[in-house]
Amino acid sequence: MKKYKKLIKELLKAQSIAIFIHEYPDGDAIGSSSALYLYLKNKNKNVTLFSQDPVPFNMKWVSCAANYQSQVDLTKTFDLGVIIDCSDAKRPGDKICEQTKSCKQIIRIDHHPNGEIYSEFDVVNPSTSSACELLTEVLLECHNEITKDIANSLLFGILTDTCSLQNSNTRKRTVDIISLLMEKGADLNKLEEYAFAQTSVKEVEISKEFYKNMVLLIDEKIAYSFVGNEVIQKIGATKEDMNGHANILRNIIGVDLSFVIYEIQPHFFSASLRSVEGVACNKIAAEFGGGGHVVASGFKCEASSMEEVVAKTLDCCRKEMLCQTE
Repeated sequence: MKKYKKLIKELLKAQSIAIFIHEYPDGDAIGSSSALYLYLKNKNKNVTLFSQDPVPFNMKWVSCAANYQSQVDLTKTFDLGVIIDCSDAKRPGDKICEQTKSCKQIIRIDHHPNGEIYSEFDVVNPSTSSACELLTEVLLECHNEITKDIANSLLFGILTDTCSLQNSNTRKRTVDIISLLMEKGADLNKLEEYAFAQTSVKEVEISKEFYKNMVLLIDEKIAYSFVGNEVIQKIGATKEDMNGHANILRNIIGVDLSFVIYEIQPHFFSASLRSVEGVACNKIAAEFGGGGHVVASGFKCEASSMEEVVAKTLDCCRKEMLCQTE
């Protein structure tokens, strides 16, 4: 594609490059940004990785995991800033967003649909499963310079964003790309272990509260749960200890739509939504200023109580489910 070739041209034209990812990074954010970092370093570019939050424990294996920095330096300027896996300009977080202003040009690389326009040039392809799949397509189209370390980073992001090929964003091309990355040296079995077979003690403690508060509305094909801030503070849990619960609910027989709400700070809430194909949970997230994919979305909001957020989210879910029956 012409856009892919133009992207590589812009990347290679710049000498100093900053790469930005969204706050509370997931496997796709770390995978795509680390792969791009490694590619550019191989081209002798001066590259800086920015992440407002730490690299999750199950991603510490990434060869450049220690290179992510959360401290900004507004006196430093960059020829180019690349914001990757972010559907809107605020996703890197308030502090890191300040650093984007020091970039002479901004490029967006993303796979999320309906994102806002915030860059001078963007490469967005919602048909790809992940930013990692999109970046693989770019590298294959233009240079095919994929080392073993780059292949591992890219495959990890694809596995996590497709939930090991279980989500509906998986397509035939996704499987073909996985095969190609394995040919480049990516270790599928080891990456599966990193992505899905490692659980922290804090995540187990959060899960106990998640199951205790679980509500099943099978007649309405909805399931939800919540975890309050008092429990989160007591456990000392971080955002990375609160992943995967919405998928657990969505996988229950008879459930088409699920959500989990975490009070990550007093009166500040983070929600994850999951749905089956045909139920647009990103429409629900949009009601709160969030977004994401049709079947996997999220939002953040402020509210006076957990009960308020649950009630409003449930009301939006019921409206979306009603649309499916009309």
